[in-house]
Amino acid sequence: KSILYKELDSIKNPLEKNIKEICEKEKNVFEQVDKIICLSNSTQNLLSKIYDLPINKFCILYNGLKDESILLNSDKRLNLKKNFLFSKEEKIILFVGRLDEIKGLGELIFTFKKLLQIDPYCHLVIVGDGFYSYYLNSCNPTWNKITFTGKLNKEDLYKLYQIADIGVLPSFHEQCSYVAIEMMAYGIPLVGTDTTGLKEMLEDECYISVEYIEGKKDLIMNALTENLLTVLSLNRHKRIRDQSWKYNIENVKLQLLSFYLGM
Repeated sequence: KSILYKELDSIKNPLEKNIKEICEKEKNVFEQVDKIICLSNSTQNLLSKIYDLPINKFCILYNGLKDESILLNSDKRLNLKKNFLFSKEEKIILFVGRLDEIKGLGELIFTFKKLLQIDPYCHLVIVGDGFYSYYLNSCNPTWNKITFTGKLNKEDLYKLYQIADIGVLPSFHEQCSYVAIEMMAYGIPLVGTDTTGLKEMLEDECYISVEYIEGKKDLIMNALTENLLTVLSLNRHKRIRDQSWKYNIENVKLQLLSFYLGM
């Protein structure tokens, strides 16, 4: 923002100048189009403010997914859990996403270590590709409590959704998370950050605020630990699954059709 408010002629740094020029080109494009579709109110408000665009130029349309969830009863879930070699007592905390700094995985792993000191029956499952060597080193000495699966096919991922006690989304940037939509469909209680569009998806759940504690990782991890403990005390419940209706692909199709017909 500080770069954008500068006059182009006054900018000496080549990188800053490039950013300023790109943003001016983007502003020109935004001014030419009739409508701008955003995936979240957060994105809409950001674009409107930075590019000085009227709010009525925007339309919010969430990502949509086909609901393929078939929920198992408690006995079948327990058998599935045993097939994955988890004990009945273990509480499965599930992360799905890139193994990347922007996804908050480093903060999650350090938080999980603190959580184990309070509840030793927790187990963190990390699904996704990325910087394995860095994050594996971060797990020291709790490797036996953290499982890296790599990228999974849909069938195996959905099995993990069946047995997960908590889904955690500690991202520092997210617009409209497909992972969150899938987890909602399986009735998994969610813990996440209030960054960008993610807060809109977790408005009825436990989220941690990072807006005022950016760069203060200890505070972020303390808040994440507290929220994980809170949500661990909840049972899987229908309310979370009911929230996923607005992300159902058929619902989103109707909204998109209505948007085009209304232009």
